[in-house]
Amino acid sequence: MVAAQKFHSTLGPRIDAEVDRFKAEQQRREPPDQPTIAEHPIDDTTQTGASRDLGGAISIHAPWRRD
Repeated sequence: MVAAQKFHSTLGPRIDAEVDRFKAEQQRREPPDQPTIAEHPIDDTTQTGASRDLGGAISIHAPWRRD
C-alpha cells in the first residue's frame, strides 16, 4: 500500500517531465519538407479544343522521409 501511494504521488511530476521532454524534442526537429509542384506542358495528343485553354497538367508530389 505504501508503494502504491508513493507511485501515485510521484506519477504527476514524472508525466509532466516526460511531456516537457517530448515538446522540447519536437521543437528541435526540422520542419517537414514542402511538396513539389510540377506544371507539365500542354500535351497535343490528349488536349484538343477548349481544354488547351486550361494549360498543361499539374501534379503535386509529397516528400517522403524515413525517420
